[in-house]
Amino acid sequence: RARNFNEARTNLNKVVELDPSYAPAYRELADMYYYAGQYDQALSSFQKFVSLSEKSSRTDAQYASFLYLTKKYPEALAAVNSVLQSDPNNLTMNRLKAYLLYETNDYAGAATAMDTYMKLAPADKVLPEDFSYQGRILARAGRADEGITVLKKAISTTTDPAKKAELQDALATAYGTKKDYASAIGIYKSKIAANPDKTDLTGVFRLASAYDNAKHYAQADSVYNVILTAKPTYAPGVLARARTNSNLDPDSKKGLAKTYYERYIELSKAEGADPTKFRSGLIEANYYLGVNELQQKNNKAGASTYFQQVLAIDPTNKDASNALSVINAKPRATSTKR
Repeated sequence: RARNFNEARTNLNKVVELDPSYAPAYRELADMYYYAGQYDQALSSFQKFVSLSEKSSRTDAQYASFLYLTKKYPEALAAVNSVLQSDPNNLTMNRLKAYLLYETNDYAGAATAMDTYMKLAPADKVLPEDFSYQGRILARAGRADEGITVLKKAISTTTDPAKKAELQDALATAYGTKKDYASAIGIYKSKIAANPDKTDLTGVFRLASAYDNAKHYAQADSVYNVILTAKPTYAPGVLARARTNSNLDPDSKKGLAKTYYERYIELSKAEGADPTKFRSGLIEANYYLGVNELQQKNNKAGASTYFQQVLAIDPTNKDASNALSVINAKPRATSTKR
């Protein structure tokens, strides 16, 4: 409770060493990891607690919360629905149900669940995050104007700077769903200008993405340049800039994206890089570079190497297969008439 997590963990682990079946120790470990923001460890400890404890709706509700925090959304939704069967007015579970339906892309269901939650929740129990989700849910459910109204009202009454910033992001997202990119860009620019921490590039990346969505590719490229100047090895930024330059050069005659796709491939080979995070980007990068080799240099051997790299990652990729078929096709024999 004093937030001395290292000492807490040391002593709780001693308890577990003495008696591995002592359930309360795992419950305390789960709480400790939760407060430390280590949600995966919190979930693991709580799962151990559940396996050693008597089943109850309260335990199921806590388990659902840990699943939500670790982004195991389908499992969390199943746990939430289980609790609501026996405790339909559980406020936290009704809140989580709306959140989880949104996260699992059931926007109509999320809108219904959020309406139910808002009717249940006393005014002093509604959180800024509830308005954030409500606004995004309404926007995704085809009710963007309602969502925007909710978010604007929440922003005007929220004094916590962090919560206000979260609501502004949700408002920009709502504008994006109705393709009002100018309004989204305005929100991101004002947020960046008001943020004293100039090393925080999250909002800057969102601004670049908004410019991309608005097809203002030159502005987007300029913002990506700011990001990559500050973080040259930020792979998502490199890939995003490659795509923007590809849009600036739609027929690939200038090869504007070439440098960035090559850089992305380099980063995928760096020590500690997670191959699963690079997979789709590598398919895209190698395919672009293969096409570029053909169009700019008529280099069939070089292009084939890139297309083969695509197939090594995704053997079912039809674009790469078709490209190789064209490269390897034998020229048709011509017949001469006498």
